[in-house]
Amino acid sequence: LCAALAMAAQPWADAAPAGRDKPEARTPELLKTLKNKSSSPQERSKAAETLGQLASSSEVREYLVVDALLDVAKDKSDDIFVRMECILSLGKLEIPGPGGPKNQYIEPFMSMLKDKQENTLVRKKIVEAFRETLKKKGVKDKEAFDQMSKAAADKAESELLRIGCVKAIGAYGSEAGIAVLADILSQVPPPSEQLKTAVVEAFSELLTQVEDSSLITFATVKKILEFVSDVKYPSGLRADALKALARLKTQGVRGLEDIIGYIQNILNKETDLKLLVAAVEALGILGDEAGLDALQNAVKAYSNDPKQNQIVNTNRAKIREAAMRALGEVLGRQLHKPNGAAITKCVEMLLEAIKVSNDPNDILEV
Repeated sequence: LCAALAMAAQPWADAAPAGRDKPEARTPELLKTLKNKSSSPQERSKAAETLGQLASSSEVREYLVVDALLDVAKDKSDDIFVRMECILSLGKLEIPGPGGPKNQYIEPFMSMLKDKQENTLVRKKIVEAFRETLKKKGVKDKEAFDQMSKAAADKAESELLRIGCVKAIGAYGSEAGIAVLADILSQVPPPSEQLKTAVVEAFSELLTQVEDSSLITFATVKKILEFVSDVKYPSGLRADALKALARLKTQGVRGLEDIIGYIQNILNKETDLKLLVAAVEALGILGDEAGLDALQNAVKAYSNDPKQNQIVNTNRAKIREAAMRALGEVLGRQLHKPNGAAITKCVEMLLEAIKVSNDPNDILEV
């Protein structure tokens, strides 16, 4: 019983997560292998990888694991693959608290990323670590994001590094990244197809995270509008951009005064399913009774009557389901500032949809 109680009293930080080995017992041996340049790069890389799986904060601090990994990572004379493994391991160490690994490595990593004499693969590996660990609320994290933004925009940098930075900007999720990515697409000469593809994908990831409108300029709004209207961009990006515009409109961003008319135009002219569903969802995000006519038109246009529309029935059902959800969004807004006419129209449209006996059950449930 005493032994069991003693085990239960161990701090949670010292417990190894499921699926991980518990290499703590041989940490000194692993550190010795890592520091020994006479050992093979494979052995040292494996030691670095295993050290990155340590789950005990006391073990990491007692044996100065972060210091050891960082010393090797910074050493330009050391094997490049061992250095990159150390960078990855530092990014994987999940030790909570103010003295966590990131607080130790973030400034040295920024210096290495800024150093154009540093190996490109090493710098790219730092960006990959930042992509997984940076948080929007961290002060130093913001500095690292700014540094990656400069590297991404620098045409003199290697394309490999620029693509890595672009992907990290998308994952970081800051609204400031929108202008950075938009500027890259506007560069002369234009970016390569590989870099352009990375920017488009990063834009798509970033637009789903837009929250703070204070960093959104009128020029940025125009660039997002361009994404929506230009058919050369993937439909997924165009759809994400349209919904992002709706979210920005609710936050008072200027340049979107006629967004409902813009959405109505998309519903009238576009045939791409993703964009049509996004247009209907955008009306729901807006939650504006002024968009009810556009929603009503969408429901009618994509009814179950094949004479009404040539889009296949399953696609029409997806658009109608999105419209029902959007009506729910509009109704939800009425709780705060009731509009009798809007409530009546929403209810009438929902009741009319329920009467359609040949609609799938999932639409009726919505």
